[in-house]
Amino acid sequence: MSKLISLFLMLVLTLSFNGLVFAQEHTPSGARAHALGGAVTALAEGAEAIYWNPANRAGLDYSELILGRGGSFAFDYDEIDELDIFLNIGDHEDLSLPEDGEITIQDQAAISFQSFGVAFFEEKSYRSKVEDNYKQAEKLELKTGVLNLSTHRLPVFHSFGANIKGIYGSYDSLELSGEEESQNSFTGQGYSLDLGLLHSFSDWITVGVKARNLIADIDWEEDLSSLGNTLDRELAVGVKSQASGIGTLTGDIVFREQGVDTLHFGLERSILNALKLRAGAYQEGFNLEQDEETRVFTAGLGIDTSALSLDFSIDEAENIFVSGKLKF
Repeated sequence: MSKLISLFLMLVLTLSFNGLVFAQEHTPSGARAHALGGAVTALAEGAEAIYWNPANRAGLDYSELILGRGGSFAFDYDEIDELDIFLNIGDHEDLSLPEDGEITIQDQAAISFQSFGVAFFEEKSYRSKVEDNYKQAEKLELKTGVLNLSTHRLPVFHSFGANIKGIYGSYDSLELSGEEESQNSFTGQGYSLDLGLLHSFSDWITVGVKARNLIADIDWEEDLSSLGNTLDRELAVGVKSQASGIGTLTGDIVFREQGVDTLHFGLERSILNALKLRAGAYQEGFNLEQDEETRVFTAGLGIDTSALSLDFSIDEAENIFVSGKLKF
């Protein structure tokens, strides 16, 4: 009976988000999750789960600390410095901007204890455009502090959790067209709430559901319609299965507001319980015409010891992530 109740409640949560999609590229965050194509809603645990599914943060009998960085490597750091100088100092004449470029850098730090977890996520997005007598640069920075509360082994669900998040954002832009100059700098503050469910239906299959930004809002100093004043809602439903002789198979489907849905797949194989080989893919717009789809393949590896883990990932869209995890 408890399994039937679990299935019913997960179905209700899923149907309540039916049709919500989100029009923006979504690169999975974190080295392990990125290597698995972002298909970790039913797999992530401990400190990693604070981002991917708050329900499974309390699933371990030890504490964890994770530090990670990643993003696009289409630009080098010198070009990022050029963008920052252009935006903040206004050195317009001699500065050469990357032409029609875009880069995103993600940093994360998360710690999980037995009773609660806390995390900090920072994302910086740069965009530049250069034509004959025209230069434009933009920078959007979002900083998020997270308090995670979760409980393990409930009567109905395997676990349930929530993230309470405070958000600070800043936006800077500078546009030069001939002798005309337009410069903007705004900040915003907001909040959001994530909910997650996790349930194991057998020893070999687990289902996870995550509602990100279920209740959310961010208020900017100015009306930035291109950024939106409300954080986008997202629903992910994931499955994890243990396949004998193959490894751990994962799959997610994600619905986002005002855009496209995505599919995520991943495979993780352990060698001698120390080396982790990972591969995955994510496909944006799988429900659209074929020429509108975006498919990205990912891969990575991890070295796992009793106290320390190191992970690395890369994809064909020029994104890389590295992270380290300390168990204590």
